[in-house]
Amino acid sequence: MTTDTVTLTIDRIIHAPRERVFQSFTDPGQFGQWWGPDGTMNTDVAIDASVGGRYEVCMNLPATYQRESVRTAVSGEFTDVDAHRVLGYTFQWEGQDRITQVTVDFEDREAGGTELTVRHEGLPAVEFAEYEQGWNASLDRLQALLE
Repeated sequence: MTTDTVTLTIDRIIHAPRERVFQSFTDPGQFGQWWGPDGTMNTDVAIDASVGGRYEVCMNLPATYQRESVRTAVSGEFTDVDAHRVLGYTFQWEGQDRITQVTVDFEDREAGGTELTVRHEGLPAVEFAEYEQGWNASLDRLQALLE
């Protein structure tokens, strides 16, 4: 097994005000609507978006994403919270020891849009494409939710 790790960085313009985009990451009801690839059903979403606060999302991934439908969870702890500007949090899949770090920056753009920069650090190099696909699918769902 390789120990090579990489960082995934995704820049995306979301056509919604920065405050609204930030809220979609911190409000459990909203987060549950967009997190994960198409067809994902999120349940038991809990978010305490304060430094030291925790989050947990139970996910039911569709059979089209995996070979068969999968129930899993992701959780972590908030390490940086600057309202409407930055969210930093650890990221750990249920049943795995590996903990990675996510940082999301929110910046105002023209016409009321938001530039979103997601950095996910410490990813296993062999799983980079899966994480890239998952984040892009989630952000597509976020944009659709906020339109």
